[in-house]
Amino acid sequence: MHFTNKYVSAQVIHSPTATVASAASSQEKALRPSLETTRDVAAAAKIGKILGERLLLKNIPAVAVHLKREQRYHGKDYLGGSMGRIDGGVCVVCLM
Repeated sequence: MHFTNKYVSAQVIHSPTATVASAASSQEKALRPSLETTRDVAAAAKIGKILGERLLLKNIPAVAVHLKREQRYHGKDYLGGSMGRIDGGVCVVCLM
């Protein structure tokens, strides 16, 4: 998830091929009417849901997130294996 002063965007990259498996952004014209603002928490939640749905349409039921030691996952310091879900139902596994 990437935040700028105006927009929120997210993408999932397939590491072996270095290609984008799926992406979603509040810059997309189709999403703008359904968002109050394009850069708040509600927009991020909507982008997460859209990204999850797009991944499931491509038959990608799970993704792994690689974090550096100083990065945080869901606002908590990462100490071991952690799992969560993108709103669309895709399983997210954090690795370090």
